[in-house]
Amino acid sequence: MSCVDIQATLDGAVDGSLVDLAEHIVGCTDCRAHADALEAVDTLAAGLPELPLPAGLADETLGLLEVEWAAADLPELEPPTELIDTTLAAMDEELAEELPSNVVAGPWMRRWGASIAALAAAALALVFVLPPSPSPADREFVQKGVGEGLADISLKVAVEQDGGLSRLSRAESYSSGDTLYFRANLDRPGQVSLLRVDATSATVVHEGSLPAGEDDLRLGSAPLAWRIEDGEGDAIFALVVLPSELAAHDLARHLTAATLDPEGLANEDRVCQLVSEFGARCTAVSVGVSP
Repeated sequence: MSCVDIQATLDGAVDGSLVDLAEHIVGCTDCRAHADALEAVDTLAAGLPELPLPAGLADETLGLLEVEWAAADLPELEPPTELIDTTLAAMDEELAEELPSNVVAGPWMRRWGASIAALAAAALALVFVLPPSPSPADREFVQKGVGEGLADISLKVAVEQDGGLSRLSRAESYSSGDTLYFRANLDRPGQVSLLRVDATSATVVHEGSLPAGEDDLRLGSAPLAWRIEDGEGDAIFALVVLPSELAAHDLARHLTAATLDPEGLANEDRVCQLVSEFGARCTAVSVGVSP
């Protein structure tokens, strides 16, 4: 047996032959020293006084075990469906308190369930709005490091009209009551914000974290939606990934101020150009609204 095996046997880590152990120790000073050290520890431990157990420790331990055994026999209870719906509704209301009145939790997902969810996914898959092509100035900005470390993003938009869901069409104008749904695609997890920009101002519609890949923008448990109301005009919806030092509401104020610029915010390219100047990633789509 090797010294490693002998010392492992002395430590109790492995079983070994006592005859081989005794023969080895006689001729090996290292292993004999190891055995003497263990014997000294055993002698020291044998001289330690016995400590009495705290009073009531045994009863307390048994009591805890009985509680655990009793809990293990209890059936698993499912929360009532009504409680789940009420809780989700309360969460949605709380999240919506500070949002624009147009922002709603998509009712179609809850009312008709998985079949409509699948239809929504299919409709969303029909429209894929790529980030706008950067101008030469934008490309120069990116080359200098703007947006480094931020997720690349794209945006999908669907419209619910008269109970049906279809892809957003740039050639079509939409009316009061029509509802927009949004789906983001990120190449890595990121913090995203959805802004609505029109001829006079910019408004933060949504803020939240999304994983890599495709995911719906959500209001609580339901898909987030923007319902067009009477009096609305054409608008641009911009999905942005911001650097940590810039807040979405600060960006919205900058975009609102930019409406005074002669160039204004006429199209999605212009909006994303301004967004990129603050080191953010941007993709945007225009939505026409009937007078």
